[in-house]
Amino acid sequence: MRFVSGAADCALIIPTRDRALRLLDTLSRIAATDGPAVEIIVIDNASVDGTPQRLAADYPQVKVITQSKNHGTAGRNDGVRHAESPIIVLLDDDSGPAPGTLEKLIAALRDPSLGIAACPVRLPNGVWEEGGSRHVHIGCGAAMRRRIFLDLGGYPNEYETYVEEYDLAYRVLAADLRVEYLDGAAVWHEPAARASYDYMVEKLTANNAYLATRFYPWDEAVSFIAWTVYRYSVFAAKREAQTGFRRAMESLPEKILRGQAQPHPLPERALDFILPHRDTARAFYELHTAGTTQIAFLRAGKEIPGLIRAARNAGLKVEAIYEPDDGLFGGVDQLFNVPIRPFSEVTPQMNARLVIGGTSPGFIRNTLELAAKHRLPAPAVP
Repeated sequence: MRFVSGAADCALIIPTRDRALRLLDTLSRIAATDGPAVEIIVIDNASVDGTPQRLAADYPQVKVITQSKNHGTAGRNDGVRHAESPIIVLLDDDSGPAPGTLEKLIAALRDPSLGIAACPVRLPNGVWEEGGSRHVHIGCGAAMRRRIFLDLGGYPNEYETYVEEYDLAYRVLAADLRVEYLDGAAVWHEPAARASYDYMVEKLTANNAYLATRFYPWDEAVSFIAWTVYRYSVFAAKREAQTGFRRAMESLPEKILRGQAQPHPLPERALDFILPHRDTARAFYELHTAGTTQIAFLRAGKEIPGLIRAARNAGLKVEAIYEPDDGLFGGVDQLFNVPIRPFSEVTPQMNARLVIGGTSPGFIRNTLELAAKHRLPAPAVP
C-alpha cells in the first residue's frame, strides 16, 4: 500500500498518544498490505515520546496533526478536517485493514444510502471483537464519506474514549443513512495487554449512562442504565476493577444530567434499529410462526435483556441461557428470571431451539464458531 501526501481514494485517520513504536509497527504493516494508494493522517494527542519527530523521519508522507492536549477519540475530528480524500477510514494506532478491505469500503460507499461501512475486527487469538452492534460500528474499523462525518459533527468530546462510536452511529441512523458490516472486509486489531481494567470499566459504565439519557426515551434509558450498572458490576468483580466501578458510580449522576442537558431524541425509525427488543422482534415472531415454542440462548451478550423481552413478546418460552465457564455470567444464577446453565449441558437432542444471545457481528461469529466446534445445531441469529 503506497502512502501519498495529498488526496487519494481514502484517508486513514489514526489517533495516537505516546505509542511511537506501536504506531510505526502499525504503519509498516499497513504499507506491506496490498491495496490502493492512501492518505495517512495521524492525530498526535500531546505525546511526549517524540512521536511526531519519529513519524517525520520514517514516514515523511504522513500528515501529523499535533494536539496541545489529549482529546481522546475526538481528536479524530481534526484529522478528518485536514483530510483531502473523500472517504475516511477510522483506525487505531494498533489496527489496520486486511487485504482487499479498503477496496470493499470504497466501493460500498458509492451507495449514497450507506452512512458507515463497518468491518468485523479480529484479534490476534483469532477471536472476533464483540463491541458495537448490528447497527453500530467498532471504532477501530469503519469508513465514512468525509463530508457526512463533518456534517454530523464527528465525535463528541464528552466520551474521551469508549462508547463514542454509538453516538456517531445513532446520528447517522437518525439522518436516514445505514450502518452496515461488509462481507469479506476485516480489520486486524492488536491491543496491548491491560495492567488494569479500572479505566475501561469506569468509562464504559459512565459513558453508556450519558449515551442512554441523551438518545433514548426515558423509560428505555432507565432500564438500559440499570442493566449497564449491573453488567459492569459483574465484570468489575471478575476483573478486579472495583475502583473503576466505584469511580463510575460517583460520576453517574453528573453524566445522566449532562445527557439530559444535551438531548438528541431519535426518530422511531432509528429506535427500531437501536433498541434490541425492536430490532429483533421480527426474528422471534418468525420463529414462533414456524412452530418454535421454546428457545434457549447460547451466551449472554450485552443485548440479552432486549432479546429475552422480544422472545417473550413473540410468545416464546425462554428455557435457559447457556453460558461458557469463562463467560461473563458464568456462575450467575439467573438473568431476568431465566436460569443460567453451564454451556457443557447443551446437547444436540434438546427440545429448545438454540438462539444466539447477542446481536453484535463479532459476538454472532464467535458463537457460531463455538457451536460448530461442539457439533451443536446451528443456532438461530436473532
